[in-house]
Amino acid sequence: MNGEQLSIAALILAAGAGGRMGMPKWQVNVEGKNFLDIICDKLASIQLTDIICVKRENFKIKNPSLKYVINPNPEYGMISSVYHGVKEYPGYEAYLIWPVDHPFVEVSTIGELKNIFEFIQKKVIRPVFKGITGHPIIIPNSLISHVQTPGYSGGLRQLIKDSKIEIFDLPCNDSNILRNINFMTDLGKIKIL
Repeated sequence: MNGEQLSIAALILAAGAGGRMGMPKWQVNVEGKNFLDIICDKLASIQLTDIICVKRENFKIKNPSLKYVINPNPEYGMISSVYHGVKEYPGYEAYLIWPVDHPFVEVSTIGELKNIFEFIQKKVIRPVFKGITGHPIIIPNSLISHVQTPGYSGGLRQLIKDSKIEIFDLPCNDSNILRNINFMTDLGKIKIL
């Protein structure tokens, strides 16, 4: 890298209905903040300020620091939100893909992902805890050309595999990369880090 900052946007995937949760997951409140605000605070703390939130049309999310994209096909899953987000906001060198149901990832993990991207460009970067990959991940712009439809069969994992783009797995000590909150009981005793 020649000293200039690479452009990276965070793409928060928040279009899920939250049927198992009983409410949209972005609305779940912990310690006075909803999942979306928890994620935004963490992104701000590492100076990642281009934040795109992909949501359903009827979601009344009000955060002036976010750019919004409507996902008209949320039934196609997470990949449809990625498709609509990058279609609406192309031109970044990479996207940090963060499902809203993984809000407890540590700030240090997000910072490491962002920092490693500065040196390892054009690769998918995934955090790994004890041999298991988790979220969020960073995808390079070169992967975007492979996203031709909002309903890509097999989802994001299959898209990465089919693209044959190199993957860099970043070991971390953050078990929260694996912590997908689907039910209120998944919250247990948590602390926002």
